[in-house]
Amino acid sequence: MNESDFSKNIAIIGIGQIGGSLALAFKRFLNNSTISAWDCNTKLLNQAKGIIDYQANSLQEAVRNADIVWLATPVDTLLELIPTIITINKNALFCDVGSSKIQIVNSINAVRKKCRFISTHPFAGTEKTGPASWDAHLFLDKTFFIIPTKKSSLDDISFIQSLIKKIHAIPYLIDASTHDKILAHTSHLPFAVSLALQYMLDELNLKNQHIFEGPAFKSMTRIAKCPISTMKPILSTNKKFIKPAKEIFLKHLANILK
Repeated sequence: MNESDFSKNIAIIGIGQIGGSLALAFKRFLNNSTISAWDCNTKLLNQAKGIIDYQANSLQEAVRNADIVWLATPVDTLLELIPTIITINKNALFCDVGSSKIQIVNSINAVRKKCRFISTHPFAGTEKTGPASWDAHLFLDKTFFIIPTKKSSLDDISFIQSLIKKIHAIPYLIDASTHDKILAHTSHLPFAVSLALQYMLDELNLKNQHIFEGPAFKSMTRIAKCPISTMKPILSTNKKFIKPAKEIFLKHLANILK
């Protein structure tokens, strides 16, 4: 795909770590595209002025003028948006970046109106929040899952694969169920375990608690610092696979501690 093929208006809805980093990556690697953004957090949106070309005044304005719309909101917000946001612009290609996929894909597949939608999940991120978390190279050599829906054409899938390669990530086609089952083991449960470890130590109510947080503990609880507002909807929408993963984990933990 030539650079000229990326002469697109790209809208990003939600300027969290992934949304802000996508904006930076697109600005860095797509010379001919225009990047606009909208977020309900106006303070955060104002902080993004330096990394986008246009700050939309409303969700409708951002979507209406876009060729590609990247939905980078928390999963629960995304599920609320899908039925209506796709009606704002019938020609745009929509992509989400949610970390759990089955409910999102089912929601898209249930839409009766014509639309173009590819579900994706960049397997990248840190515990940082706000503008400090935005990084044009966040996706460098990281897996970028592509989950087709009934609203995904082969041409659109090919286009998104090429776009992902442009920001130096690695596209990987996968179905929603397989994605959620594996990610329950490698991402979602590890976050829950990390948070539980932090809660466990906090309950000791230690004076100068940081003195007792050694390298191993700090490493294992790093991701507990991820915003719970983002992580809780992920855990909630992937209970189907997180619960059996938890049982397997507890079995092995019990065997280790015999």
